[in-house]
Amino acid sequence: GINAEYGDFFHYNGLLKEGTFLGQVMANLASVSTTWCDKWYFLCPKSTDLQLQPNHDLGSLRLCIQYQEDIILPGRCYTELLELLKTTIQSPQEVESSALVVLTSVFSEQLINIAQSAVRIFLHLGRIEELLLALTDLDMIKTSNPNTLFRANSLATKGVDELMKLVGRPYLRSVLKPSLDKIHKENLSCEIDPARLRSSDSLSCNLQNLTRNIDNVYTAIVRSGDRCPRLLSS
Repeated sequence: GINAEYGDFFHYNGLLKEGTFLGQVMANLASVSTTWCDKWYFLCPKSTDLQLQPNHDLGSLRLCIQYQEDIILPGRCYTELLELLKTTIQSPQEVESSALVVLTSVFSEQLINIAQSAVRIFLHLGRIEELLLALTDLDMIKTSNPNTLFRANSLATKGVDELMKLVGRPYLRSVLKPSLDKIHKENLSCEIDPARLRSSDSLSCNLQNLTRNIDNVYTAIVRSGDRCPRLLSS
């Protein structure tokens, strides 16, 4: 059988006909879904082993690949920028004219990227709460209709979303994953709609299965209070 597939990746800048070789990836086909695969792979040097070279007669694969190049400079190169961003929380009364908010208004199409970077920076500084409070106050001042409060695509809402992902995702995984893994492994029927029951199903048994699964998940959540990150519980 076919156990692996190799792919060579090149960057074409319009100047070099053959492009610049970026690296080679080996994908284990046994672990790849037949419909969709979302995974990270390391770019490796090109293999010189003839036994590992791909066989081009085995068919083709359709790939959806996102390539991103980030240039990260030494920390000292960002000192002035960092001090400029800090003005967002140093002068709460001037938040709207702060560098971070102005940057968002100029590059509005990069709102999510700016929010992600800002949250990571202020989380590292230990001042993320000050940032989100300042941005939230700005949203409240600028919102004329209270029914749309915190529903707009603003730096505050995107910042809260990003913080929930960074801080809340590991917590949710640790709390819910054991119970959900057990539910998936047991694969017991929990259908209680009489119109959708199969002939082999028992309504009473399905109800017991459903109740037990809900109890397990609920208990895991209730008992996880001491593990809830302070940024989420405060």
